[in-house]
Amino acid sequence: MLRRAALIMLLTLCVGGAVAQTNELYIVGSDTLSYQYRPIDQTSDTHIERGRPGRWLDRYLGGIPLGKEHNVKVSLVGGPAYSTETSLRLTLIGTMDYRTKHHTADTFPSTLKLSASASISGYYHIAISGHNSLKNNRHRLFYRTEVTSLPTRIWGLDYDSSLHGRQGSYVSKLYTALFRYNYALVKGLYIGVSADYRYNAARKPDSDAITVLTGRNMTLSTAGLGINITYDSRDNISAPHRGIYLSIEGIARPAPLNNVGHNLWQANLTFDAYQPLWRGAVLAFDLYAEHHSAATPWLLRSQLGDEHRMRGYYAGRFNGNNLITTQLELRQHIWYRIGCVLWGGVGTTFSEDDRFAWRKVLPNYGIGLRWALRERSNIRLDFGFGRDSFGVVVGINEAF
Repeated sequence: MLRRAALIMLLTLCVGGAVAQTNELYIVGSDTLSYQYRPIDQTSDTHIERGRPGRWLDRYLGGIPLGKEHNVKVSLVGGPAYSTETSLRLTLIGTMDYRTKHHTADTFPSTLKLSASASISGYYHIAISGHNSLKNNRHRLFYRTEVTSLPTRIWGLDYDSSLHGRQGSYVSKLYTALFRYNYALVKGLYIGVSADYRYNAARKPDSDAITVLTGRNMTLSTAGLGINITYDSRDNISAPHRGIYLSIEGIARPAPLNNVGHNLWQANLTFDAYQPLWRGAVLAFDLYAEHHSAATPWLLRSQLGDEHRMRGYYAGRFNGNNLITTQLELRQHIWYRIGCVLWGGVGTTFSEDDRFAWRKVLPNYGIGLRWALRERSNIRLDFGFGRDSFGVVVGINEAF
């Protein structure tokens, strides 16, 4: 009853925000603070009102005041959090947007993100990520490295087992590094190369997990080399209000570079579109797909559910060699630094031995609140719902 009342109140705020009067520029912008489960005629950017409740809110809740130009903008948020995966934990996330002397007025700001979490359950996570835009966006460099130890659950490796199987558990140890370089052939069209390394191990499985994973490799070590082609007309990388993003990527993992004994490959497709609607509103669309070769081990297969897509599902509960998800999200500024979102979508995973079926398409919908730390950066609180699933996401910037 309490959850239903909260959702009605949030929905009222979102609808009411569509007629809010705003004047000052505001642009909403992906690391996660906490993730909890239970088994916008306005053709310009969104705006913030000039009238502010007081300087103390900017000082204590808003980071660097909005509307001011700085070569370096820093935000730091953190505190205690709880989720069913990690138990009670402490999380700290810092973001820095910066411009070097080589940036031009048309170059997107470069971004650096650092996140760290630890809990009493034994969970810990450290990640460093960012992107650099150079020479009028002609060169782009993306990077990310992370270390994670997570007591996690497993129900099965096919749809029916994932939905109805007995719950097992193990400790996931994950170490990853990714580097990607893109070069603009013409304005908006990029070709790029990438390299990544991934080590993943399933430690301390209980009896139910052993039953699911019998005969399967419990450790994965692999390096990959990729090539991608991208079209990007977004007005901003981290917080677009208009434009299109299309990326097609292929990644090869030769047998000499992995411990699987097979040549592996995967293909990824991402299509995002953004369109301003009425005052303070943006409509965002996302389509994402993955395909992995048949010999891909379970530790590398596609996993449905995270802080970006299919919010509300336990990450990895549904998995397979193929994944398709799509979502449509309405983002509405309400007042001052406050905004909200409504979204709906579907997704599914499947493999050669667990083929696609319409009954396996999973629904996803939710509602969220936004608090702007500064231009192009905010804190988001999302309540996601799915089939027999509910989750809460607290993170930095928009989901996509």
